Amino acid sequence: MRTVFPRRPCSPCPGLDWYGAEPLLAMVRFGMWDEILAEPRPSPALKALDQAATCLPGGALAAKNRTAEARHALDELDKVRASLPDEAARA
Repeated sequence: MRTVFPRRPCSPCPGLDWYGAEPLLAMVRFGMWDEILAEPRPSPALKALDQAATCLPGGALAAKNRTAEARHALDELDKVRASLPDEAARA
């Protein structure tokens, strides 16, 4: 993902990096759990893509019946959600 959506070109257009999550979403659709777990984390500067990369591994872990790890991933996602401003939930 980093070669497809480098940090600098996405900086002027916040949210554009969300389209970088499409391959990850396709992996979910086709149950490519190991591939999702092997994906490197994107730059935290790419907020939308980073959010997807935070969310999707938890589902992959749950699908692989790795429930303790999936619960930890959910806890991490809850921390991200708690850090967002109130208006982000309405967007």
